[in-house]
Amino acid sequence: MYKTITKLTDEQKKDLISEFLTNLGNRIKARRVRRSLSQTELANCLDLDRTTLSKYESGDRDMQVSMLPLISTYCNFPLYELFPRDESQSILDTFAKAVSIVVERKKRQEKMQKIKTEKAKDPA
Repeated sequence: MYKTITKLTDEQKKDLISEFLTNLGNRIKARRVRRSLSQTELANCLDLDRTTLSKYESGDRDMQVSMLPLISTYCNFPLYELFPRDESQSILDTFAKAVSIVVERKKRQEKMQKIKTEKAKDPA
């Protein structure tokens, strides 16, 4: 299958990532507060500086994905709560609007078949 993918512009990437990180940070903060943990307490458990955790929660800094199961463990919530279905779909919808994927499989198959047929007719 052949696909043509139109890349996101730098601004589109920045906006998409920023929205994602902000929403993720808000959910992490809400679970931390619900567990009655201070930023300092959670940051210490994660071997982070409190200001780093603050930047994660505000969406101002990206984090390693490997931090997520640790955060869910220390804050006592299932990891899937960080990615609610409706919000995940919203992110996908935003991405789908920004990226155009065109499948050209049939067109290329027809072209290849035409070339094969022409070669079969003219073996020289």
